[in-house]
Amino acid sequence: MNKISEVIGKMEKPNFPFKPAPDFYDLVGIKRKRFWQLFRKETSPNMNEVKAIADYFKVKPNDLINF
Repeated sequence: MNKISEVIGKMEKPNFPFKPAPDFYDLVGIKRKRFWQLFRKETSPNMNEVKAIADYFKVKPNDLINF
């Protein structure tokens, strides 16, 4: 199980949900469809995806996954 949506949710401002910029997907190296599957917890991220998302949001990779 991942905590990607929880971490991103904590960074959102009230009434301004996370909406990635067009270059977001290129920067993290994850396709749009795959990212939203991860965000909705439909699938689990691999370690490269966790690291890329953590780097983008400047959080620790451990913050994005449950052990």
